[in-house]
Amino acid sequence: EYIHSLLSTSFIPAKLCRSGSSIVDAVINSKLSEAGQKEIQAEYEIHINDLTSFEPADICAILSNQIENAFEACEKLEQGRKVQIDIRQQGNFVLFRVANPVVQDPFITNRDLASTKTDTTRMHGMGLKNLQDIAGKYNGSLKNEYAGGHFISTVLLCVDTV
Repeated sequence: EYIHSLLSTSFIPAKLCRSGSSIVDAVINSKLSEAGQKEIQAEYEIHINDLTSFEPADICAILSNQIENAFEACEKLEQGRKVQIDIRQQGNFVLFRVANPVVQDPFITNRDLASTKTDTTRMHGMGLKNLQDIAGKYNGSLKNEYAGGHFISTVLLCVDTV
């Protein structure tokens, strides 16, 4: 379903992400286009060497979930709509970090970050569970936190060197 939405995205000339990973580039470029349509400023910094140890669908799921959640939070803001995406690889670890401003600390009213979407025509509420499962698959971790008016989602994956 997500790949279909990537393919149906209309062409909009823009600065393109060229990280060296086709799946990262596809997701980031699609999300940059979406950010423009939603009047959200999206910035990214990517330092990766080789993500071939990970299934492309897993990388797609991580980034698309993190960024979609950030966009949803930004849409609730009148101003200051900004999403920062940071992907770094160092040694045997890859970090996917997405930060965005929020109206208030989401843990105050929703400690488990359960989905609050009410649209019954689409499946939802599985994003954080998927992130947790993917992190576990690669002996990694998922950390969601609130700091300085921002929600920060960090997924850390480990590259097995067996």
